[in-house]
Amino acid sequence: MAQGLKVVVLGSLLLGLVACTGPTVTERKTDSPGNPALGLINRDIMRLSINIEGIKKRMAEMQALPAPSDPTQSELRALDLSASQLHQQQWILQRDHLLFAKEQLKRASESQAGKPQLLEEWRQREQQYEKAVDDLRQQRLALERKRVQVEGQLVERSLQ
Repeated sequence: MAQGLKVVVLGSLLLGLVACTGPTVTERKTDSPGNPALGLINRDIMRLSINIEGIKKRMAEMQALPAPSDPTQSELRALDLSASQLHQQQWILQRDHLLFAKEQLKRASESQAGKPQLLEEWRQREQQYEKAVDDLRQQRLALERKRVQVEGQLVERSLQ
């Protein structure tokens, strides 16, 4: 009992120490002294790049799993993989859009005279981006509906 109490007290102290010192990982400084939007964009580009690499690894792990013998479970896994691929496409689209925005802001800071042209390019790209995002949302919605349907079949079969 006394040994257990010592472990709890020691664990609490260590947890308190870690909580008080804060995280040990420091985030790179991405703020731009001239334009605060660039700092936010840079931070989001880094986060999206990390997410893209992470989902690539998860998809590879998913593909490396042995194929289930049950066709319904195989279909669920295929739907999950398709959803992950779609999510990856969305993140790549978002990252590329932010990279374009970053480039436009840099070009605008270099040449004030070119701002009207840059704004027009931005507006055109923004419309294309919004359409592409909407298309991906529709695809994801269709996949989610199909997954619910297939998952329901699996549950019904198990309950019979």
